[in-house]
Amino acid sequence: MVAWPAGVAAQAIDPALVASRREAIRDALAASDAGDHVRSLDLAQRAERIAASPSLRAIIAREAEYLGSWVLALGEASQCEAEAVRNVAIPDREHVIEECRRLIARAEREVGQLRLRLPMPRPDGLHVSIGGAVLPPVAWGLPYVVIPGSIAVEVSADGYETYRSNIDVGAGQTVERRAELAPVATARIAPPVTPVIPVAPVIPVMRVSPVTPHPVAPPPTAGIGPWIVGGAGLASLGIAGLFYGLSRAAYPSCADSALGCPGSQEESYDSYARYSVSAQITLGTGAAALATAVVWWAVGRRARPASAPHAMLQVTPTSRGASLGVAGLF
Repeated sequence: MVAWPAGVAAQAIDPALVASRREAIRDALAASDAGDHVRSLDLAQRAERIAASPSLRAIIAREAEYLGSWVLALGEASQCEAEAVRNVAIPDREHVIEECRRLIARAEREVGQLRLRLPMPRPDGLHVSIGGAVLPPVAWGLPYVVIPGSIAVEVSADGYETYRSNIDVGAGQTVERRAELAPVATARIAPPVTPVIPVAPVIPVMRVSPVTPHPVAPPPTAGIGPWIVGGAGLASLGIAGLFYGLSRAAYPSCADSALGCPGSQEESYDSYARYSVSAQITLGTGAAALATAVVWWAVGRRARPASAPHAMLQVTPTSRGASLGVAGLF
């Protein structure tokens, strides 16, 4: 698990990528000065895919603002502020934080936010979409940024009628709505009435088979497999934390500069990039292993044991009629 991410990181880190990032940032700034904000945004996003930084996110947010892409501008500016507040080592940190906060304030005046209150406890199979976008469970109940207008909302769950609504959200507004789910109506059909035909009394003679209890299978268990996979996932997360610490220690002060790093700090930037990619890969591996272990354990626990047989009716003829009894397992 340690050797595999290291091999991938060695292949992913290429000095040509570092040079491409610097060139993309330089060209993005030049395109912005020339008024070509579409090209500037594209170049800045290419550089961000190689390595993101608060100052680069500020460039993307500014270009998105020029193009009227307010949702993108708000998202990048919010990440820019959060990363700059956490990282005290970035150059010109106070200026970057101030610029990102100005971008956030302008973008919040142009977008709306919709908070959808969902039923508690959460029903099984809950599915939520706002404006056609499916919300992950971590976003349920939180304000969701939308383009002002009529927003289509859909909420569904197992055993409930689907909730659908169009909610008007204006620029700079935060609208809150509660999604009420009604249970699916089930029609009850009365059983047909069978006419009773009188017949002569007859003493019935019935053969009643002895009740043989059937063994009930013990509840299944998921076994030791999920614990092994979960332990491996926790180990991978620990390794990810180690790589992250190494990357922050190697982070050069020149990484956010549009002019790039001097030759004396190139090796420090390469070490930072290598540790950063290793941390991301081991983090993803650990999270996937933990998710697999949880699903494995849950599926193993939900299997149903074989059901026990029902009780049986016994009729025993006598000289004066018959006796009625119940025998078997309840």
